[in-house]
Amino acid sequence: SFAVVELSPAQIDEAVRSRRRLFKLNRLEARAMAEVIARLRPDVAYVDASDVDAKRFGGWVRERLPFETRIVSEQKADARYPVVGAASIIAKVRRDEVVASLRREYGDFGSGYASDARTRRFLVGWLRRHGSFPPIVRQSWKTLRRLRELAQDVRYRGVTIEAVKGDITDMGVDAIVNPANSLMIMGGGVALAIKRKGGGEIEREARRRAPVEVGQSVVTSAGRLRARFVIHSPTMERPSMRIGAENVRLATMAALRRAEEMGIESVAFPALGAGVGGLSKERATRTMVSAMKAHVAGGTRLKRIVLVAYDDEAFGIMRRIVESDQKSFKNRRLSSTERNQPLANR
Repeated sequence: SFAVVELSPAQIDEAVRSRRRLFKLNRLEARAMAEVIARLRPDVAYVDASDVDAKRFGGWVRERLPFETRIVSEQKADARYPVVGAASIIAKVRRDEVVASLRREYGDFGSGYASDARTRRFLVGWLRRHGSFPPIVRQSWKTLRRLRELAQDVRYRGVTIEAVKGDITDMGVDAIVNPANSLMIMGGGVALAIKRKGGGEIEREARRRAPVEVGQSVVTSAGRLRARFVIHSPTMERPSMRIGAENVRLATMAALRRAEEMGIESVAFPALGAGVGGLSKERATRTMVSAMKAHVAGGTRLKRIVLVAYDDEAFGIMRRIVESDQKSFKNRRLSSTERNQPLANR
């Protein structure tokens, strides 16, 4: 018979961050081996010592056992004792099963080694979409610190403005923005996706506030979405209207003002006006980023503004525009008109 003990990334993190100064992971491995031995209760247990001192490693295993048994602790024991070699094969088979299951859930994350470009791309992409690394990764892994720096998005006066590729209905932010019409009919595009994912109550709640002029916005609950709120900011008066860039600017500013009034810290925007509104992704994004820069320059409680792209083309455009405008934004000064406006109106 055999037994398998699995260690989670959280358990490894706990060991690494413990107050113990030395041999943290070796002791964790010894504890796991002791758990296997305790389940099987053999007269003799052969262990492959991960510590430079095999005798010391055997002692760590022994001290964890609730009964007396003989411990044979050697380095490279799998090459000398067939039973250890067999245990190694069992562990690798189980590892491969777990990895296959994780791939089905999380997608292709490569080999898991820091040297693997696919692994690095997966982690950076996950961080940009969700704001943190996935739970299948050791958070104490030093590589994550370097990848976090690589994924660092543009910061404007303390506010992170970032572009991500993903589904806005899955964003883990305080509020997402719905590019609404004045009637608050959520019949197509992003609005329909929000209603389908979050529930029809979002639309019913919004329509009770209609009509809402372009340049104004209302907030509703977010139903089943990850976000807490939906900010409905009209870009057009009626569904399926063609609009100009000025409508996008007004809708962006209205949503940001509403976010300020709510006192939230993070908000996500789709490309306003780039769907049925008829604007190109380039023009819509430039207009939105310009409005965001003006808002942030006037002072804000927001900490994070996310531009969400649904495909590679839109993501490339958003990312390029956000980054290319960084220098000009940092040097921008408030006009006298902006300085004299109250925060909620900037």
